[in-house]
Amino acid sequence: MGVDFEVETEEPRKYEKVVLPPYIVTTLKSKGRTVIGSKYISRYGKKRILNYLAKQGLKCRLDVAGTEEDPTDILEVDR
Repeated sequence: MGVDFEVETEEPRKYEKVVLPPYIVTTLKSKGRTVIGSKYISRYGKKRILNYLAKQGLKCRLDVAGTEEDPTDILEVDR
């Protein structure tokens, strides 16, 4: 048909400031673990999120729980 089109894909923005919902830091400080939405991981990347939390004084790790069809990302404070 000779039709050309462009598809824009959203890639993680390298210099975009990491902004997480306040419940994440609050829950990590009080309970030691919390669920984080996959949209934040795809937007910022695991490494940037863990670095951001380290600057908040929380040394964390990111685990994946749940099933293959419905994975759940869990942040947990390393003790």
